[in-house]
Amino acid sequence: MPFFVENVFSDVGVSASGAVVKQWQEKGGAVLYESKAVPIKHMIASTKLSEQDLQKVRAVMLGLDKSESGQKILTKLGYKGYESGGPATAAVLTKWLGY
Repeated sequence: MPFFVENVFSDVGVSASGAVVKQWQEKGGAVLYESKAVPIKHMIASTKLSEQDLQKVRAVMLGLDKSESGQKILTKLGYKGYESGGPATAAVLTKWLGY
């Protein structure tokens, strides 16, 4: 986003990254609107991953916050944990955001 605005490809931009916004503001950039925070990190898997392995990875990721070692990993990443999503979750978040 900053690249496009700084190089006059656009007059405004959108970012979902708090770090990008913070750096932008530190350089004197203006923020026009700040939406409510929502969980937005998505994890995708290769189509080559078997269903069995996909379920194993999903279980590990969703369970990280349940163990001390998993919590240490999450802390290093700056996350509290992961939640499974889907269309119903997306609909609830969209309504919560007021759209």
